[in-house]
Amino acid sequence: MREDWGLTPYQTAMLTLALVGGTSVIVLPSILAAYAGQTAWLSALLPLPAGLLPLLIWRDLDRRLPGLTLLEQARAVLGPAGSIPVGAGLIALFASVCPAILRQFADLISAEALPRTPEIVVLGLMMVVPLYGVRQGPEVVARLAEILVPLAVGALVILGSAGLKDVVFNHLRPFMAQGPGPVLQGSLEAAAWYAETALLTLLLPFHGYGRRLAITGAVAGLLIAAGLTAVTTAWTVAVLGPLAGRVTFPIFQVTRVTSVAKFLTHLDSMLVVAWVAAGFVKTAVWFYALCTAVAATVGLRDYRPLTVPLAGLVVVGAMTWWASSAQLTGWVFHDWVFWGLSLELGIPAAVWIGALVRAKAPRAGRVTAP
Repeated sequence: MREDWGLTPYQTAMLTLALVGGTSVIVLPSILAAYAGQTAWLSALLPLPAGLLPLLIWRDLDRRLPGLTLLEQARAVLGPAGSIPVGAGLIALFASVCPAILRQFADLISAEALPRTPEIVVLGLMMVVPLYGVRQGPEVVARLAEILVPLAVGALVILGSAGLKDVVFNHLRPFMAQGPGPVLQGSLEAAAWYAETALLTLLLPFHGYGRRLAITGAVAGLLIAAGLTAVTTAWTVAVLGPLAGRVTFPIFQVTRVTSVAKFLTHLDSMLVVAWVAAGFVKTAVWFYALCTAVAATVGLRDYRPLTVPLAGLVVVGAMTWWASSAQLTGWVFHDWVFWGLSLELGIPAAVWIGALVRAKAPRAGRVTAP
């Protein structure tokens, strides 16, 4: 279904920040610390090219096939039959990641705020806001991003400033203590998060402020997300030391011991509220991508009739696919990097290569949308 709306550069930046930083800030520090120890913060900066590559591919595809989403570009380049594997690959990616994101934020709420609430209730509540936003359209999701994401980042900055007194800089030494190997391993894990910018190929074609400004906003959001992840990783390692790689949500463990003037304590609750609000945006973007991919693949003109049944399937998947939080952590730690990178980078690259081949073919003519 075509959408008639404009995505401002600021909204693009906030959506990118929510996509990349929504879970990387709360999950990646422990993974990177487990690999690279004191130098884990560097592993958060090295994989930036993995996030830039989908944006560069989109820029060239949008120049060749302006105003189309990735699925529409695949149909124009590969034909109806060739676009089916692209749609199937995107559905597989979105259908596997949506439950994982929902479960991560639900586990966070259960661990930090609602330990006695049944898991199905937490998952259902976490799905309500994304479901409403997606049913109202992507413009509503973008407006949520420009409001909620700055609040989450602001809360993180305020609590980080209050927790500077707990930092032990010796925990960050020596630099590259284990050599470059563990740092590169950690950066490969982070690359799967940064490559989530590939989802913008389903949103950026609806911009109203020019290709260059849209790309600028996306790159700005990616750089902010990577910077926040690096700073958060360094902060958690400097406070927790060797324990940083052994806890699931290290940033909340750090803020739990942070206090202001010795009477404002348990500030982690403020961060939980703010960051879960940003989590709504990330979940909504992934869920919107899932709904539009399914609708385009099966030939529906409107994705909205699919939202409620797909939301139910996402909740069921989040509750049943992983028996425990530890099992989900294992999937993220070992499987997500290969699964995510192969699809997030492989599918846009395949469509782009197809466009290059089609453009160079004899008498191919101008590639246009069907």
